[in-house]
Amino acid sequence: MLPTTDGSPEAEHALTAARTLAAERGAKLSALEAVSLPTYAFLDGPAPVDDEIEELVNGARERIAALGGVEPHAVCGDPAEELALHSGSVDLVAVGSRGYGPIGRLVHGSTSQQLARSARCPRVVLTRTAHVEAAPEAPEEQARKPATAE
Repeated sequence: MLPTTDGSPEAEHALTAARTLAAERGAKLSALEAVSLPTYAFLDGPAPVDDEIEELVNGARERIAALGGVEPHAVCGDPAEELALHSGSVDLVAVGSRGYGPIGRLVHGSTSQQLARSARCPRVVLTRTAHVEAAPEAPEEQARKPATAE
């Protein structure tokens, strides 16, 4: 099982869901981060050299390894393309969706939509997580508040 990870809340949600699925099925879990070079890397001087790219990939692999319980993978390239390539070696790909909507997809693209056409295994797309509401107050906290007249 392969969740993607890029540090976003959506990726964290996908990783959590993938951990649950893997634990329920006794499956091995691996995670992939596709490091993309920022556009400014090409606009402001010479393109990054192999050593710089390798450093970015190694840093991503170390971040994934620090998550614990996953086999870390990191590559440099387009996330959708790299996930599609790696999907041939796993049973399931789990990705988070940022839920940009139609206009946002035009601007930012959609990794999950690209994977729908190119993944070599089934995929699970987890929608953007809801905001966590504040926990209700404990009864002892409510008792300490002064009564208000209605």
